[in-house]
Amino acid sequence: MAANGILRVFVGSLLSVLCVATSAQNLADLSVTVSGPTRATFGNPVIYTIAVTNNGPDVASNVVLNIDPLIFPFGSVSDPCSAGFPCALGSIGANQSVLIPSVPVSTPYLYCPQCLDPLPLVFAANVTGGTPDPNSVNNRALTTTSVFPVRRLEVAPIDTCWLLVSLGSLLGLSAASSLRRRS
Repeated sequence: MAANGILRVFVGSLLSVLCVATSAQNLADLSVTVSGPTRATFGNPVIYTIAVTNNGPDVASNVVLNIDPLIFPFGSVSDPCSAGFPCALGSIGANQSVLIPSVPVSTPYLYCPQCLDPLPLVFAANVTGGTPDPNSVNNRALTTTSVFPVRRLEVAPIDTCWLLVSLGSLLGLSAASSLRRRS
C-alpha cells in the first residue's frame, strides 16, 4: 500500500511540474482597431487611425503591423510607421497601446456626372507578434469608407477685383504697345 501511495504522489508531482512548465510560456493578446471617415470624395485623401494594443498578460515581442489595401498610394504616415508598411513596432508592454494617428490613403480623381452610388474603400489592418497570441480573432480589423465620385466640375472662385485689374493691365499694355507702333 505504501508503494501505491508513493506512486500517486510521484504522478501528482509530475503533473504539477508539467502544468507549471506549460503555463510558464509567455502570452500576449495583441489586438488592432482602425477608424476613419464613413464618407469621402474621390480626389481627396482619406485619413485613418490605427491603434495596436497588447492586452497581456506578458510583453509582446517583434510586433509587426500591416495594412490593406496596398493598391492606393499613401501620403506621409505618422510615426512610428513613417517608413511605411509592414511597420515593425518592436515590443509592446502588457496593457500598452501604440497609436498611429495619421495613415492617409489617396483616392484618384473620378469625375462621373451620371454616377450616383459611392464605391466602397475597405481599409484593413492586421498585427502579428513573436509572442504566442491566445486570441488571434482580434488581430485584424477593418472599416469601410463610401467614396463618392465628383458629379460636377467645380471651378475655383475668382476674385473679381483681381480679374479686372489683370485684364486692365493686359489691355493697358496692349494699348500702349499699339500707340508706340503708330508713332
